[in-house]
Amino acid sequence: MAKDLRTFLTEYEKRHPEQVIHVEKEVSSKYEITAFIRAFEKENKYPILIFHKVRNERGDITPWPVITNLCSTRARVI
Repeated sequence: MAKDLRTFLTEYEKRHPEQVIHVEKEVSSKYEITAFIRAFEKENKYPILIFHKVRNERGDITPWPVITNLCSTRARVI
């Protein structure tokens, strides 16, 4: 069992590479992350999304990635 988030993501991506999407494009934290999630929901897909270049409310790129949809499927939660 994974002991931290980084280990969980590494192990999960090895087992399910199609369910982890890395977004390298610069996105705004205000609306764009939610737009990505909604676009996948419309296709009935719920991948883990990792955003590497997120612009915060002050206009700065965050020094860490933003990860969403970790618990978006029952299989991932159990």
